[in-house]
Amino acid sequence: MKFTIVGKIIPYVRMTQRSKYADERARRYGQSQKNIGWQLRQQMRYADAQMIDRGVRLAVSIRIRATGGLHRWDLDNGIKALLDAAQEIVFADDRWIDRLTAERSIGAEDITTMTVEMIGARGDAQ
Repeated sequence: MKFTIVGKIIPYVRMTQRSKYADERARRYGQSQKNIGWQLRQQMRYADAQMIDRGVRLAVSIRIRATGGLHRWDLDNGIKALLDAAQEIVFADDRWIDRLTAERSIGAEDITTMTVEMIGARGDAQ
């Protein structure tokens, strides 16, 4: 399944339960998570797709095209933000991702593509 997320992805921010509401960066991250989740839900609904259950090995490929400075945040925090937003929408648990590729580049607009593939049947992992 291939997904396209339009707009900036706010990278993962470490936060406490309290700072989740008090810290501006944490609030922006939370809003970004809601936006990504909404877009993923719409695409799942349009494709008439079902969430991938736990126990199914996954391969995920992510391509982030961003406007402005490319190295303003860590790529791994952007990946974490996207995977966290996809959890319980696209797949039940990101612990079953066994293959992950990611790249980022400068683009004319902020757009991210994510491809999720099943690489094994339920219970194939040891």
